[in-house]
Amino acid sequence: MANPSLSRPVRNLVIVLSAVGFLFFAVFILFTWFVRRPFPKVRGKVELPGIARSVEILRDDDGVPHIWAENPEDLYFAQGWVHAQDRAWQMEFQRRIAAGRLSEILGDGTINSDRFLRTMGYYEVARQEYEAMAEPYRSWLESYSDGVNAYFESRSPGQLGLEFAILRLTGTKWDIEAWSPVDSLAWGKIITQGLSKNMSDDLRRLNLGRFIGMANLSDWYSPYRTDMPVTVTEAEFSRFRQKLGLPPMPGTGENGMSGGGGEGAGTNVWVLAPERTRDVEAILVSDMHLGVQMPSIWHEIGLHILPEGGGEEHHIRGYMFPGIPGVVSGQNQYIAWAQANLRGDVQDVVAERIHPEDPNLYLVDDEWVPMEVRTEVIRVEGEDEPVVHEVRLTRHGPLITTLENYTGMAGYTWDNGELYHTELALNWPALRPGTQLEAILRLDRARNYEEFREALSYWDAPSINYVYADRDGNIGYQASGSHPDRPAVQGRLPSPGWNAGEGRLIDFDDLPASFNPEKGYAVSSNNALVYPEYPGYIGTEFSNGFRARRISELIEVKPEGMTVEDIRAVFMDTWTLQADETLDYFERIDSRSALEAWEQRRESWKKDKDAGENGEPSRRERRKEEKEFEKTLELIDAARTMLDEWDRHAETDSAGAAVFGFV
Repeated sequence: MANPSLSRPVRNLVIVLSAVGFLFFAVFILFTWFVRRPFPKVRGKVELPGIARSVEILRDDDGVPHIWAENPEDLYFAQGWVHAQDRAWQMEFQRRIAAGRLSEILGDGTINSDRFLRTMGYYEVARQEYEAMAEPYRSWLESYSDGVNAYFESRSPGQLGLEFAILRLTGTKWDIEAWSPVDSLAWGKIITQGLSKNMSDDLRRLNLGRFIGMANLSDWYSPYRTDMPVTVTEAEFSRFRQKLGLPPMPGTGENGMSGGGGEGAGTNVWVLAPERTRDVEAILVSDMHLGVQMPSIWHEIGLHILPEGGGEEHHIRGYMFPGIPGVVSGQNQYIAWAQANLRGDVQDVVAERIHPEDPNLYLVDDEWVPMEVRTEVIRVEGEDEPVVHEVRLTRHGPLITTLENYTGMAGYTWDNGELYHTELALNWPALRPGTQLEAILRLDRARNYEEFREALSYWDAPSINYVYADRDGNIGYQASGSHPDRPAVQGRLPSPGWNAGEGRLIDFDDLPASFNPEKGYAVSSNNALVYPEYPGYIGTEFSNGFRARRISELIEVKPEGMTVEDIRAVFMDTWTLQADETLDYFERIDSRSALEAWEQRRESWKKDKDAGENGEPSRRERRKEEKEFEKTLELIDAARTMLDEWDRHAETDSAGAAVFGFV
């Protein structure tokens, strides 16, 4: 009779497999607990000090939180709580970026980043901004910070986010500091920096001018084409100023517009008047693009104030950056608004003449003046001694040529037979205290176009295109931001600072705007926003206009009006308008002529029996070069075939679109 018991090898195998299975199960349970531990509590009731009345937070089917409160203080307290619930690590990381304190947790790999951010001084500017903030906006910001801290205090670091726990496992330990109103304002400065690229544009032009000659720079950048759309025409702006009771803007015929910025990443916003729609009244469309990151830079939220608290009822829904209260782009029960980067020239690089014997003195109107010197101490994870960084500031702004990436931009100038050292400083309104958050909180409560514009008059940075619609069917557009009032030549290249004053800003009423334009719509896609005769200088680095032109064409082909479904189709439109023109140039490229030139060169080599001895390539080198050339021709022919067969739709699986994007 057979023995039913298992043999020893089989028993051992069963034991090993059971142990491995149990180990995997335990690891899975531990990992699940470790990952899920920071998940926010979204059901039940929480008793918190700091809230005057009851607050209700509901999340819809898409997970979007809606906060219902009876007063603004409780509302923003709850928004701070929700932001901390959803994005605690993102907020912690962001405020360390803004304060130049990444090296405290990430080590010496981020020292240069911290040096740059300390030089810009965003955190100090935000501190001054907070001290000068008007009521009730200051109190609302403080309530928001209290809400963030209430959530921080309710959980251990490991319960706030997986990232906190992982960093602690690596040996990096730090106390999570209380959230400050300054943290919120400083992060707003970082968003502003990401949307303001003029400093790098000016330095790029300076470098290019060194190679091709400053006099030839204008030939390098093509002007913005006159057949491309502008956001505000001369007639629209004149009509708008007449509505305000202002005189027409005098034309100059020169505002320095160019399309040298190309396309790249961009934002599309547009608005349709009722006569351009069929299903509803006015339609406002927002397609905002910022750098892709995980989690998203945006946080969608609904903010509702009920009349039971004795105040005015408000219902706001839209998007905001975690770490900042309010909604920057969205709608309330009266109006809707959306934004696109204006790409205005708001940063000036200024050359400062430095004293030959004292690097902390610079020239101002024939007089040597001391700089403000600020010492920054950067603590570094894993290092016993901090890095000491000295920031030098002139009346125009901080010196940037003291930073590693810009030291090569320092130079010398001759004047009256003497050689002077020059350093570059950054002059930018965003490096001075502003009222951006006040503009946002005012915008959330605007009830009509006048209040919308009043709110944007407080918007100082970055320079932004805003489109507008309201429930009465009105539409509009407004340029915003602090734009220096100076000629184009001063904005495109570093200017001498020793005889240049502080300057002034373009008046808000002189910034391009329109209200109920006769064509029935307004489009902003980072394209040029003003007509060539506009007397002020707004900028040069606009997109080339193809996106704005395509959107305008799709609106114009629907004279009977667009539906919401039509709008969705515009969103999903993949036709590459630019290809209509540029592919014609590709067809003129004759790769066969290049092959004939190669054949002639190869024949000359064959006749040279002493190749390799008189400086000509050896036989092996010639053969290698020949193979590479033939391979290149094959690739060119293959690319041309893909372009010839391309239907000009930029679909994700289109080889032709990939080739077109490359060339």
